[in-house]
Amino acid sequence: MITETVQLIEDQDGNLVLPLSDAVLSNLGWEVGTVVHWTDDGDGTFTLSAPDLELVPVLVETVSIVRKRYLVNVPQGKSEWALDNVTMNEAKPFEYKNLDEVIVSHRVVTPAEAAELRSGQSSENLGE
Repeated sequence: MITETVQLIEDQDGNLVLPLSDAVLSNLGWEVGTVVHWTDDGDGTFTLSAPDLELVPVLVETVSIVRKRYLVNVPQGKSEWALDNVTMNEAKPFEYKNLDEVIVSHRVVTPAEAAELRSGQSSENLGE
């Protein structure tokens, strides 16, 4: 158990701020902005506690930007045929390089939706 004595500070908006040290925050698993409950112990001290947060599944969708490199053999003078081979999935890439990943959306899903997504039975299946 960590014990720390601090004095409340009033911010420019008149709100009271409790300046806890980084060590205390880290030990409690709290961060700046954590909502805490105050319990008056009746002896001039207070006990602080943060409510347990309920975890919910969130579906995060991203788009990855990947560079693929292909070597395609085509007749001389017909280099554009290589483009057809690639777009028709006839050529196999020899190198992949992940350049970036961009988050395009996120939303809370129900536990049932999460299970469906994980099982691959959803119309939003990753393989589609």
